[in-house]
Amino acid sequence: MGATGEACISDVGIRHNLPDRQTAQQCVIVLGPGRSGTSMMSAILGQLGYNMGRRLDPANHEDQDFLEASRPISVLRKKAHPERAQRLETIRQLVRRRDREHEHWGWKDPMSAFYLDAVLPEIGNPLIIALFRDVVATTVSRYKLSRTGLGGGSRRDMPSMDTVLGKVLAYQQRMINLLVDVPHPQYWVSYEKATRNREIFIDDLQVFLGRPISTAQRKAISGLIAPGNRHALS
Repeated sequence: MGATGEACISDVGIRHNLPDRQTAQQCVIVLGPGRSGTSMMSAILGQLGYNMGRRLDPANHEDQDFLEASRPISVLRKKAHPERAQRLETIRQLVRRRDREHEHWGWKDPMSAFYLDAVLPEIGNPLIIALFRDVVATTVSRYKLSRTGLGGGSRRDMPSMDTVLGKVLAYQQRMINLLVDVPHPQYWVSYEKATRNREIFIDDLQVFLGRPISTAQRKAISGLIAPGNRHALS
């Protein structure tokens, strides 16, 4: 299965490294900094029949099995950490099991940019969807979330705005470095443009996945993207 050389650009995003044709089995990995639309994307894939995890957190559509296997993320950030190899093997075992069990599956974990390159060889047909959102909007949203207490930690540990901005930029650069290094099919999505151009986004997604999206599914997906939906970001 060869890949096409040309990137496909739409009013919503960029599709590239596309195969000549999609195989039946697919694993879709959702990447993006927190508060960039990754929960929305995971919910959309669930609507399309992808198994996004057997223990999903309903608030953010994150697969708890992947979170438990990869935390604390500080172990995976440091290549010299003595526990890193064992942690990566645990994630590989999880990936191999899911790939055997499901024809269409995937996962969303914002921190997977720190380990994905090490586990991609275990996946038969990986596809990557990367969410990009205006960096100021992402920073403000994460900062506000930390002030509500929903972001975890005590109030005295809450980060400053410039600290949050630094973390958003550092994660985004890590994600970009990963994306340019791997040869697999990718769809880079602008969150703002997807929410403004829902039909184009759904058309893009249909082409990228190589699977028809029914009228009923289109309606459900459009509802997930619509302003006022619980997945809409502040």
